[in-house]
Amino acid sequence: MPERFFRRVPGGLAKAPALRSLRAAALRGEADTGQGPVRVLTITLHGEDLIFSQESSPPGSPIGRIESRDGVIDWEAETGHVDRNAFWESGAPPAWAADWGQDRYGPWVEFVIRDVRQRMRWCSPGKFRMGSPADEPGRFDHEGPQHEVTLREGFWLFDTPVTQGLWRAVMGQNPSRFQGVNRPVEQVSWANCQAFITRINERVPGLMLGLPSEAQWEYACRAGTITPLYNGPIEIEDHKAALDPIAWYDANSNGRTHPVARKEPNPWGFFDMLGNVWEWTQDHWYVDYRGAPADGTAWEGLDSEAGADRVYRGGSWGSDASVVRAAVRNRNRPDIPGISLGFRCARVHVSQADKQSGEDVDPARPSEAVSTAPK
Repeated sequence: MPERFFRRVPGGLAKAPALRSLRAAALRGEADTGQGPVRVLTITLHGEDLIFSQESSPPGSPIGRIESRDGVIDWEAETGHVDRNAFWESGAPPAWAADWGQDRYGPWVEFVIRDVRQRMRWCSPGKFRMGSPADEPGRFDHEGPQHEVTLREGFWLFDTPVTQGLWRAVMGQNPSRFQGVNRPVEQVSWANCQAFITRINERVPGLMLGLPSEAQWEYACRAGTITPLYNGPIEIEDHKAALDPIAWYDANSNGRTHPVARKEPNPWGFFDMLGNVWEWTQDHWYVDYRGAPADGTAWEGLDSEAGADRVYRGGSWGSDASVVRAAVRNRNRPDIPGISLGFRCARVHVSQADKQSGEDVDPARPSEAVSTAPK
């Protein structure tokens, strides 16, 4: 029997997120006389691994064994994938976490750069229908065909667009036309966003930020809803009234951006997913979704050197109400900024091989209070 390895987590085997079940039994053979050699399955703890083997002396500290004489040892373990982005399950936050906790929207974590605090929220793995149905009011052909996307990995996403305060803390300047430390940064191209991401990842080891894929963005925007807006179904004539509580757009923005998080969040706690500023994603622009990845990864593959267009989502302060919908998409060259173009960051997937759990540092403590209202 070959050795098998399983991750150990604080709290013991019963709380191991990867080990769903373990069954072992000593089975007697058909010709069992009770006189044959003893077969032993040894269970040992070695570092962070549980080792199951039939070796006589496997490494580690013995914690149990199962014996059978003349029979065979039958054992079965069913494991699941451990997503180390979901650090709160083990209570070991990454080194960069200044604070973390859970509220009515779910898990959140914060980091700080030069006294500027940014919160990220967790998007659990799941499935959703991406794009819009053919009968959605105001629909454009490039919003289809509607298709199912399965995100097998959860991810962290900024709960607001990147603010001018955070941009300045990282880049040392502010390109925005509508100035305000808590307003979303704008006048940034896709290439500018990449420069910001490179700089912030250098400043905060292990943060591992990137632009969300188009699918990740829409998944987070919809937050489990299937309607054009995340606050409920709308008819085109009622669109403006439905948008007012959640978004800044041409009918209520007074021709400018506004401080983030002033409107109601979506069901997962994300602010300004619709309106205020369009948000860049990682994806290249394709004329529709035929051939799009079904796993939620960024759809690239075009000639970046030739300046292939990149996708942005969500509508802005200058958009007509019919354009401020979860499925609406637009595009621009990656080197061209605009006064309605901003972005928010996602944390890219942490590999099982990467050490991001914060075991060797003094970790942040979770917040004592559980908030019941958006921050």
